Amino acid sequence: MRVGCWDTFEIMSALVVGVRIELRNIRPKIWRRVVVPVSTTLFTLHETIQVAFGWWNYHLWDFEVQGENFGPPSDDHFSWDLPMHDAMDFDLDWVVSKGIKRFLYTYDFGDDWQHDVILGVVRKVNKCENYPILVGGARNGPPEDVGGFSGYWTFVDSMLDPSHESHEENKEWYDGEYDPEEFDAEELSQKLKRIHIENWRWLQREAFAVTFPKP
Repeated sequence: MRVGCWDTFEIMSALVVGVRIELRNIRPKIWRRVVVPVSTTLFTLHETIQVAFGWWNYHLWDFEVQGENFGPPSDDHFSWDLPMHDAMDFDLDWVVSKGIKRFLYTYDFGDDWQHDVILGVVRKVNKCENYPILVGGARNGPPEDVGGFSGYWTFVDSMLDPSHESHEENKEWYDGEYDPEEFDAEELSQKLKRIHIENWRWLQREAFAVTFPKP
């Protein structure tokens, strides 16, 4: 079902950008590629990455863009030890205008999942496409609270080896089987549609251009 095919983009940017997100410290690479409007805020990009990697949005996160940090809205800033800009106040158009091609997204400061965010070509929007869209990727995202990349490898080894001493325990903890090579593009695409629907509803309510402040 197409939602707000034309009306949405009368309000939104007429440009989109390809974004590749690569999880650091794991080989073969776990990565996703999405296409989003350049009007996408860093907050919405965070939501998009969460869905694309199968994260559950349980933990703190931030973007680091040329030495500046961008995170959750100000009500959540009580937990930060460094200056933090509100990620809802800055969009990818601002990032592109600075000539920035790569920046860092970190999720869960305990497990410390660091992702390289790489911006691709900016092009005209397809007005009947429901952005964000998933256009590529590889491998299954790590489970929440698995213990970072070192804990991830221990977990994977145990899940792939039925004779491993932790196999049954981790299978119960994960609530099923885990295939590190699985990449269900259709399922992830369906979940990303929810972000489009929520953004479309917001745009229909607001119906005005947002001016984003500059740090």
